Amino acid sequence: VVAMAVSPDDAMVALATVGQSTVHLLDAATGSTIRTLTGHTAEVRDVAFSADGARLVSGGDDPIARIWNVQTGQVARLLPSTTGTQSVDFGPDGATVLTASAGKGKLWNASTGVVIRELAGSGIATVRYSPDGNQAVTTDGGSTVTTWNLATGAVLRTLEGHAGEVSAADFSPDG
Repeated sequence: VVAMAVSPDDAMVALATVGQSTVHLLDAATGSTIRTLTGHTAEVRDVAFSADGARLVSGGDDPIARIWNVQTGQVARLLPSTTGTQSVDFGPDGATVLTASAGKGKLWNASTGVVIRELAGSGIATVRYSPDGNQAVTTDGGSTVTTWNLATGAVLRTLEGHAGEVSAADFSPDG
């Protein structure tokens, strides 16, 4: 398993597996396949549900992240990049998506697919929203964690000094 996300109602699991360009939507109670999302052309690296569970964003080694309609299995929006997308996350209100690709973080309008803002850091490998959607936390694939103001794109805090690689970061539920 490369990536997994559970729908907000705990009824569905989105699963990306090693070497696969598909996302499997599984019934959380039975484990049976509800639908398989096809369209990526290389391994899928990350998946995240929208807060209402109606959409799923996926990103992988191909240069296009995708927003899916979970009910139909159809692509609702394409988020193109120049390289693969290592990390994705839906904003808490479902209006925006964060991606990490080619060492850059991008904030996208989830409806239009337009980039709202780029997070200009020294290499961004993972992205996650704060519970209120006003901030993001990123890792650089090394030992640095950064928090960002999403309204301005400004760095709020840089946490350095980890002894090894930081492969993920997130906010606590209360921010």
